[in-house]
Amino acid sequence: ETPACTEHVWKRTTELKTECINTKVSLKGTDGKLRTYTLCPECGHVENAAALTEVRGVNANFSGLKVFTGTLDGQQVLSVAFCYPTVIERVVCETCGTVRSEDTTAARAMAADVTANVELPASAVAGYTLYQTQADGTEAPVEVSINGSTALMRLYVGSGAQLLRMIPNA
Repeated sequence: ETPACTEHVWKRTTELKTECINTKVSLKGTDGKLRTYTLCPECGHVENAAALTEVRGVNANFSGLKVFTGTLDGQQVLSVAFCYPTVIERVVCETCGTVRSEDTTAARAMAADVTANVELPASAVAGYTLYQTQADGTEAPVEVSINGSTALMRLYVGSGAQLLRMIPNA
C-alpha cells in the first residue's frame, strides 16, 4: 500500500529502453532493380529475411554506432546506423510514488544531414567494394581506407540507417 504523503518530495528519473527501430532502406538487387527492406539497425533484424550479424569493435565520431553484416537476397551487405534508445523521463514523488509528469522520446536512428567517420575491423570489408544507394536510386562507391587491422570510411547518414552493397573485388 502506498503511504499517505503530506508533502511530495519530487525526483526526476530517466529510463533508457533499447527497442527495435523499423527503418525502410533501399538496396539495388543483382538484377539492377531497387528493392526496399524493413531493417532494424539496432538488432540487425530484416523483415522476411535472415537477421544480420553485429560487427564488433566499431567506432565513429557520433555516439550509438551499430554495424551489421550478412547476406540479403544473395548479396553481401553492411548496415550502418547511429541508434538511440527510447528515453522515458519521469518526475515521481519519492515518498508516495505519485507520477507528476512523464515524457517519452521514441527510439530512433540518427537522420541528420552529416557525414560520419566510421571505423571498423578491416576483416569486415576487406576484399569488397562498398556501394551506398542514393535518394534517387543510383549508387555511389564508398571510399574505404585500410590501415593494418582497421578500416575507415566516410559515410553520409542523412536518411538514417544505411544499407551498403558489398561487391567482391575481382
